[in-house]
Parts: sequence; structure tokens; C-alpha cells
Amino acid sequence: MPLRVLLCDDSDGAVYMARMRIAELDGIEFVGDARDHTECLSAIVRTKPDVALVDHALVAYVTRSDVERLRAEVPDTALILYSAVADDIVAQEARALGLDGFLSKRATETEFEAAIRHHASPGDS
Repeated sequence: MPLRVLLCDDSDGAVYMARMRIAELDGIEFVGDARDHTECLSAIVRTKPDVALVDHALVAYVTRSDVERLRAEVPDTALILYSAVADDIVAQEARALGLDGFLSKRATETEFEAAIRHHASPGDS
């Protein structure tokens, strides 16, 4: 069964690029996208992806209680901050919010795939 990835991002370009990246990966499928934080939260619950990549701009509107609710409703979904800004402060924001990790939009194809597979693995979140 393929790993399922949902992308929450308000940028058409970022969604297009992620779709293209995922289309090239064996055993990983793109299950949809959400363009704002409200749609993102409901799409995660509705699609129950293995990994949800959430853009930094949308994470600004997500609260710790939102993350806790998602943990209760979709405990097997890894929640990953997905950002063009790759620094320790952004990674700390992800941890403080209770997300499972951080993935840079500038990651190489190998890093992108490895991050998805790692976070989709049971017990690694």
C-alpha cells in the first residue's frame, strides 16, 4: 500500500512542485492539497494521510490545541512543517507546536523522499 501525502500550502507553485516530486516517487501518492489552515485541518482528518506537509505560513494559524485534536483524531498521521525557510528557529517552532518534524522546500529529491518515508514509519513520529 503506498504512503499517502497531503500538502497544506497556499502557494500554487509549491503545490505544483510537491505534486511533481511525489509523482516521481515509487510507493508514495499525493492525496490532495489544502490552501488555508481551516481547510488543512479538515483535510487531514478527512484524508487520514500518512504524512501531512504543512507550509510555514499556514502553521502560523495552527494552535497547539489544533495539533492535539489532530493527534486524537488521526494519531497515525505525521505532521511536518514544510518551509522554504530552513533554520533552527523554524525547526524549534515545529517542535514547540508539537509537530513531528521539519522539511525544507529546498531539500534534495533524496532528502525529500527520505523525510517522507522516515516520518511515515510507525513509531517514528
